[in-house]
Amino acid sequence: SRVLGARHPFTHAAATNLAVTLHTLGELSTARGLNEKALNGTRIALGREHPLSLVCAINLANDLARGGRYDLARDLGAVTHEQARGALPSNHPWTLALATNLALDMRGMGQLDESAELQQDTVTRLRERLGPSHPMTLGAYDNLRAFGDIDVPHI
Repeated sequence: SRVLGARHPFTHAAATNLAVTLHTLGELSTARGLNEKALNGTRIALGREHPLSLVCAINLANDLARGGRYDLARDLGAVTHEQARGALPSNHPWTLALATNLALDMRGMGQLDESAELQQDTVTRLRERLGPSHPMTLGAYDNLRAFGDIDVPHI
């Protein structure tokens, strides 16, 4: 943020990447705060359907779910999954990451049939797109949440 400014998309990308690490370390409140700011910032700078905004939403939904707020995670995930399907191919890894997490959030809300159907479809698509032994495919099969990280180009 010192070099590019607090509103630059790469600043938001760095914040969401840091938030993934903090989430993994159990610092959920700090991770959620960073992801909320990054999501708001990328949406303002780039739009709601931009891939960076979608990744920020993936990670914020993860924070919400781990905090037990499956309702909020599901709602954010459902809207973001629709946005991704409009902006990215249906078999894009981020679209599939959103579907993976949405299935888990639906399960957390007791929507078991819908969750199972979405998970099965997503695992099939992941196998086709990334292969059966790819970590994201295996994670979806094992009911693990997908996180997004952002690699920004060099300036």
